Amino acid sequence: MERYEEFKSSSEEWLPTIPSHWKMISGGALYADSKERGAEYDAVLSATQHSGVIPKDFLESVVQNAEDADLSMFKKVRRGDMVISLRSFQGGFSAALEHEGKITPAYTVLRAKREVMPEYYRYVFTEDSFISMLDASTSGIREGKTVRYKDFAPIKVPVPPLNEQKSIANWLNVKTAEIDSLIEETEKSIELLEEYRKSVISEAVTKGLNPDAPMKDSGIEWIGEIPAHWKVSKVKYELTNHDNLRMPVEASLRNQSAEVLYPYYGASGIVDYIDDYIFDGRRILIGEDGANLVLRNLPLVYVADGKYWVNNHAHILEPGKHLDFDYAALQLELIDLTDYITGSAQPKLSQANLGSIPIVIPPLDEQGSIVRSIADKSGILGRAIESRKELLEKLGQYRKSLISETVTGKIKVTEVK
Repeated sequence: MERYEEFKSSSEEWLPTIPSHWKMISGGALYADSKERGAEYDAVLSATQHSGVIPKDFLESVVQNAEDADLSMFKKVRRGDMVISLRSFQGGFSAALEHEGKITPAYTVLRAKREVMPEYYRYVFTEDSFISMLDASTSGIREGKTVRYKDFAPIKVPVPPLNEQKSIANWLNVKTAEIDSLIEETEKSIELLEEYRKSVISEAVTKGLNPDAPMKDSGIEWIGEIPAHWKVSKVKYELTNHDNLRMPVEASLRNQSAEVLYPYYGASGIVDYIDDYIFDGRRILIGEDGANLVLRNLPLVYVADGKYWVNNHAHILEPGKHLDFDYAALQLELIDLTDYITGSAQPKLSQANLGSIPIVIPPLDEQGSIVRSIADKSGILGRAIESRKELLEKLGQYRKSLISETVTGKIKVTEVK
């Protein structure tokens, strides 16, 4: 990439220098606080961090019920406008590049006072150092409070010549689209590898390692057939439940000033640390309540080892003599809990229901072989997944740095290919 030959001070902390022929203009001089009311026939819009300003109907979940709102007070949004929304201090301003309509009056609509390239300022107003400046300039900000026009107006922003604004925006559109495509492909490959890893574990835990073994019906719908020499039992017969030993401690009473602190487990794993422990040794923890019982977007089973504390939101199990510890943990993570969860508003897996869940028991030596096989295959797949996650991180950082260096004039765009 080329670089500009001459720079000058911008007198702005968030952007110390700019190309010598660029200008710095206050946000208030560049954009007005538009109060124009929306028309009755205008579509209701939503401001999003990732997709800009879009029709509310495009959203999968709608927080605000537009039908119950006073739509006559909604503000008009025209193409090229910027919208300051409730979370602009986290993700910057939303740009209305493709849609016109009206938006809740709780938001601020910015309308350019002079000819600008909206796509250029879409990148400027979502750039990390600009967001940091916006955050710092808004005193006492808290969850649910929006950035106001008066917070934005004094901040000076770069104003390159209009033709450069266009070149920068067009170039970034091309480059970010290329990066986004790579990010999407990488995310898909991670999903596929995760699914394959789950299938490898499920196949080994429920079917064994010998594809030629005689099979029988397990009587468990989600498992189906199992090797004929395996037996079927229930959690309560094969694992000891230690729920009577768990003990919740209020957050304010969890002393963290001690030299040694121990993990404090809840339904979703380690939720805090504390200066004491009630367990010492390996146990299997299973969430007792919470949305994760249904959604399963986090692990359900956690292996706790060493010294630790457990509150009353996780069941505590210890495998008996017929179960390999790691095999038991793998099988419990696979269980379909649909028929064992009670409550809709607050899903719960009671101790009685947990105990009644059927599990399959291979011979102990076979359980050990299954665990070792899974460890080998899962390790290879895990390393592949982690390398792709590292790539995702690098692509995200590269995308941010490319936008930042371009819109702030650190690199020069001369041609859009």
